[in-house]
Amino acid sequence: MKRMLVLVLALTFGAGLGFAASSQDNRAEKAFGLNITPVGIDIPTLIAPPVGVDYFFNKDWQMGLRIGGASAEQNNGDSKSSATYTNQGVLARWFPDTNSFNWSAGLYQRNWTADATVSYTDSKTKLNASAAAGITANATVLALGLGNQWTYDFGMTLGFDWLVLNAPIATSATSKFNATAAGTTVTDPNADAELKKLSDLLNQLSGLPGLLILQIGWSF
Repeated sequence: MKRMLVLVLALTFGAGLGFAASSQDNRAEKAFGLNITPVGIDIPTLIAPPVGVDYFFNKDWQMGLRIGGASAEQNNGDSKSSATYTNQGVLARWFPDTNSFNWSAGLYQRNWTADATVSYTDSKTKLNASAAAGITANATVLALGLGNQWTYDFGMTLGFDWLVLNAPIATSATSKFNATAAGTTVTDPNADAELKKLSDLLNQLSGLPGLLILQIGWSF
């Protein structure tokens, strides 16, 4: 595994150096780009690798959209649960008269939702009962980063965002919990408070920094 990682990095830098004289010129000749972010030490990338569409204004500026999402469901009869995550935003890159080095700035909306229900029959009273819980966490995140992106003669783009700092500028979180037995619905403030903590934690995850984020794409 370590040898493979070293080989990938060597090929990346070797390819970048080999095309160092043309990346800047190639960007000037391109209009659009498509890309995917398959790996990175980054929560949005690990959960739902985003895809992107870019517009090349010139050799120094490009801007595009990033969209990622994931969902999961579980149903075993007595219990059901579902969770979704979405990450959508805009991203701009500025190449300050450089071949591949760039500064980036993005604005994202990152949303988490989860619901769960459990149904059961009380062993003593034989009454049917159920409990339901749900949370939402929404964060608007400003992302500032630095990286390198190479654009090759044949159209391929390869880049790394070495460091991305994420700062939530607006957040909201909700939670709910209730239980029903014998036709009566009751709430539990303690359970609701714990769910609210979980929602807040998810928003904090949206603000964690990212490292070594790889992008692979095609420009034309």
